[in-house]
Amino acid sequence: MSDAALRPAFLALEGPDGAGKSSIRNILHAELVRRGHGCIIVGQHAWLDVATARIMINAREQRFQYPSGELVDAYFLDKNLHATQTIRPALEHASVIADRSFLSDAVYQEVLYGINAESTLRRYHENGALLPELIIWIEVDSEEAYRRVIARGGQARHYERPAPLREISRVYQRVLIDHAPPWLPPVIKYVNERHGDWRSVVKRDLLPQVCDALASRQGGGRTR
Repeated sequence: MSDAALRPAFLALEGPDGAGKSSIRNILHAELVRRGHGCIIVGQHAWLDVATARIMINAREQRFQYPSGELVDAYFLDKNLHATQTIRPALEHASVIADRSFLSDAVYQEVLYGINAESTLRRYHENGALLPELIIWIEVDSEEAYRRVIARGGQARHYERPAPLREISRVYQRVLIDHAPPWLPPVIKYVNERHGDWRSVVKRDLLPQVCDALASRQGGGRTR
């Protein structure tokens, strides 16, 4: 595939904490830039509204328990701001690789707050949320993910321990693969075992699929 055929697109990396999303994101970004393809990196949240940011942080750190409706509204507003103020303007000039998207909102809200993931996804879709054109789901064993979290930070948050990590992976499997909604964009599932020279493995096994998706922007089904 000619690199000249690559066109700007919105890509999102999904997966539990400790899966290696940021490392893989950085590899993909560096390789695309090296090939002359414009590409920028964004995070999961916009953090552009102070009140909304306060709700999300307080809930995540278990400082305050909010009604589910208020919590979902806060995340929804944040994603709208992220789309309109950051991602859409950037897509006029380059591809965007996001470390998570509203799919993470749906998965983590179910695991942490008991809010059904499918209902969250349905709300985003029905209200015209910006969809990634490709989802890269990074999967990893929950015990290995926990070890990586400890290695990088020394202490795991409540949602970074093995039990919630297993549940997070289970919900991802359900909403991305087993019962994926028909409007979901193509999904590449990549198991990040990090054996041997894993950076070369990412370039060999994942990068070509990403380039194909950027070239077509039409999808080609989900990798299961």
